[in-house]
Amino acid sequence: MVGACKPIETKFSAAVCVGIVLMCLSQVSTSLKPDDKLDGLQKLGHTLRKRSVGSETASDTEERSATSCPRGPTAGALAGVPGVPGVPGVPGVNGACGETGPTGATGAKGDMGVEGVPGQKGEAGLPGLDGLKGAKGEVGPPGENGDSGPTSIPLLASCDALKKAGFGVSGTYRIDPDGAGNGSEPFSVVCDMTSDLTVGYTTIHHDKEDGDVKGFEDRGSFIVNVTYDLGRGQVEAIKAVSSSCRQFIKYACIGSLFDGGYQYWISYDGQPMVNWGGVPTGTTGCACGVTATLPVSQLRFGDTGETGEKGVYTLGPLQCA
Repeated sequence: MVGACKPIETKFSAAVCVGIVLMCLSQVSTSLKPDDKLDGLQKLGHTLRKRSVGSETASDTEERSATSCPRGPTAGALAGVPGVPGVPGVPGVNGACGETGPTGATGAKGDMGVEGVPGQKGEAGLPGLDGLKGAKGEVGPPGENGDSGPTSIPLLASCDALKKAGFGVSGTYRIDPDGAGNGSEPFSVVCDMTSDLTVGYTTIHHDKEDGDVKGFEDRGSFIVNVTYDLGRGQVEAIKAVSSSCRQFIKYACIGSLFDGGYQYWISYDGQPMVNWGGVPTGTTGCACGVTATLPVSQLRFGDTGETGEKGVYTLGPLQCA
C-alpha cells in the first residue's frame, strides 16, 4: 500500500508549495510604496489627494479634517493569483471491441466494360487423321436406255479404206487386213486421216524415235534395235494390202563421216541398207520409200569415238496406205 500512496503525497506537497507562493505574493503586495497603493485605489474608483512627506502644518490638519479618506476594500476582498493547473490524470484502459456488424447489401451490377482488341490469328493446327472408310453403298437402280449411237464403224482392211468410206477423224480403229474369217484376227491400229487430203495412213509406232550417238569409232559399232507396237505378222499383213509405205529417218552428225560405210540401217528382212530412201549414199534427212525393205529394224552408226565427234538420229513410225 505504501507504493500506492506515493501519488497522493506528491499532490499534497504540490498544494503546500502553492500556498507558500500565495503568502509570498501577499507580502510583496504590502511592501509596495504608498504612492503605488494610492494609484491602485484610484483605479478602484476613489478620489484621493497626495501630501508631502514631512512635518504637518495647520493647513494640512485642517484640510485632513475637512476631507477624510474613504476606506478602501478590505485585504480579504483582493483577487487572488490563479492557481497552477493540475497534473493530467492517467489515461483509462481501452474498452472491449464491439461485435461485428451485419454484412452490407450487395451493390448494383456495374456497366459492361469496353470491348477488347481482337487477338492475333493463331497458327494452323496439324491435319486431322483420315476418317474410317465408309460402308459400301447399295447398288442403284438401272439407268434409262441411252439414245442410239452413230452408225457403227465397219471392219475394213486398212485406214485408207476407212477414210474413203467417210471416216476422216484421226484416231484408233480396228482393221482386218486379210478379211473376215481369214488368217489373223482383227486388231487395232492408229489411223492418220489428216496429213494427206485423200489418203488415210495406217501408222505403226515403235520405241526408238530419237537418240544420241557418241563414243563408237568403228563402222556400225553403235547399234539401235527397233521394236514396233505390232507383231511381225500384223506388219506384213498391212504391207500386203498397201500400195506404198513410208518411214522418216534422219541422222545429224558433227565431225563424223556419213559415207564410207560408217552409218547404215538394217531392213525388216535383215539386209544392210546404205541407200537412205533410194537416194545416193551421203544424203541426209531422207524419207525411205522402198516398201519391200521397210520398216527399219536396226540402226548402225560409227566414227564418233574421238573428241568432238557425235551424232543424233531420228526415226519416225511406219506408215502404209
